[in-house]
Amino acid sequence: MSRIILHAGMHKTGTSSIQAMLNSNRDSLRNNDWEYVFLPKDAKAAYGYIHSSPDSCTYSEAKKELEGIISGSDCKNFIFSSEDMTAALQSEDLWVSKGERVSQLFESLGNIEVLIYYRRQDSFYESAFQQRAKEGVPLNFKETLKRLPIMSSMDWYSKFKFFESCFSDSKFTYISYEKAYGGIGITGSFLKYASLNDIIPIDHSKSDNASSKILTKIFAEYGPILDPHDQSLLSDVLCEYERAGDFRRYRLLSLEDRLSVFENYYQSNRNLYSICENADVVDLDIWRADLLNEYSNDYRNAVDDKDIIIDLLKLISATQK
Repeated sequence: MSRIILHAGMHKTGTSSIQAMLNSNRDSLRNNDWEYVFLPKDAKAAYGYIHSSPDSCTYSEAKKELEGIISGSDCKNFIFSSEDMTAALQSEDLWVSKGERVSQLFESLGNIEVLIYYRRQDSFYESAFQQRAKEGVPLNFKETLKRLPIMSSMDWYSKFKFFESCFSDSKFTYISYEKAYGGIGITGSFLKYASLNDIIPIDHSKSDNASSKILTKIFAEYGPILDPHDQSLLSDVLCEYERAGDFRRYRLLSLEDRLSVFENYYQSNRNLYSICENADVVDLDIWRADLLNEYSNDYRNAVDDKDIIIDLLKLISATQK
């Protein structure tokens, strides 16, 4: 039977980078008996069925479409990638339905391997907010932590166990985003898992996201108090600064916030040991001591952005003239 890898996200774990890498190497993959399928784009009926779209197809139609993708390819092995497979992690009720729908579609197509990257909750909080800020959403960070639905339930252990109940006979692999990112990179990690690193060379050029974090901080502090026109100007100016990339490191979460997030999900993360071979959770007291030491020694964390703000105001003023 076919080997089928379901790369199911999760969100904020480099899914887009993996998809871009796979898409740009389709020919090399096909020459080596692999077909990459970006589910929302290449399998519209299946996507609609999974997500219960108003114009979604029936199960038989969606199943026929997926079977057609497999039978219509000369390849034996397939990669289906869509972080929307785990989008319903936000809601148990939705996830029951959608999780079962995903498994129903894929269960008879081949030998299923479900690959999921997961991210530490404090890092997840920051990354989700950064995306919204860079999209121009004028939200206060503290309020965003409370309001965003995706933030309300990040008990990875419970979610993953439920996922496994939907794909009861499948192979599951969970990979820590932090470990992958700090090692051979997210795309490198994926290639190594799928044994594709001989087909597509691992190129680990780890990017520096310092500019994103300081720009997000500025937008988080000043965006909510500006009118829509000035918000747009600020967004344009921040884009110019991001292209320059000359910023120091900054964390959106304070030490107190980070400790609170970690402690809230500590037991869930400890439980991950039973299903994740590389779960990177240590004793709570040791982790707290390491974090305290990290913050006290990281002088770059105390960023003085007055000069940046002055420059921003000058640029905004010049734009308004």
